[in-house]
Amino acid sequence: MNKLVPFTPGLILYIALSAGCGSDGLTPNGNAGSNGQQASGAGVIPTIDTSGSLNEVVAVPESTPAVINGLFDKYTKVVAPNGKPIHIFATSGVSEAQTVRARQILSFILKDAEGTQYGSDKSAVANALGDAQATLVYFETEEQALKHRDAVSKLGLGVQDLYAEESPVEGTQAYLNNEIRDAAYEEIFHMVHGYGIETALPAFHAEMVAAQLKATARAYIGTRMARNTERMSI
Repeated sequence: MNKLVPFTPGLILYIALSAGCGSDGLTPNGNAGSNGQQASGAGVIPTIDTSGSLNEVVAVPESTPAVINGLFDKYTKVVAPNGKPIHIFATSGVSEAQTVRARQILSFILKDAEGTQYGSDKSAVANALGDAQATLVYFETEEQALKHRDAVSKLGLGVQDLYAEESPVEGTQAYLNNEIRDAAYEEIFHMVHGYGIETALPAFHAEMVAAQLKATARAYIGTRMARNTERMSI
């Protein structure tokens, strides 16, 4: 049986300790529309139907902005209760299995966890993600993401990046041999936090910031993470 992901103080220290682990790529703290604010690119992504695909991964249509259909060739989504999509775009260097796994992780995080302090009803978080046009941009490598960072940022979407080189799929040799760090959960949660929790659950966000400051004071985390805490507090 799959365990649910509660939004409880038990997650706070994990998020506090991981908040500074991201790259200099596309993250909520580095993009327009982050820190609880709606992204500015209203309507930039047209409705994309995924129902005709067995795994709900489809080709990126030409009706999307040139930056999108020029970079990415796969698309899937999670639809929030308010009917708005949370987008996932992947490049050719990302497998369909990785794309599906990213969607499954996002769905897993947004699944209600009955009886928990913050997670018994996550619909407001999912709706905030939809309102912010939260978008996971899935590149093959960090180098590729950095190359296209400025162009993607200008779209005004609520962007978070993830790399194929840091997200092995269960059952593959990379996964079985523990060849690379699996950062998929962490990076996808950054998106949920930056574009969903900060807006919908400000009290939970405040507890995260407090936990990170406390961890910093106890020297559990370094100066880079401390700087991230300052940004989260603004």
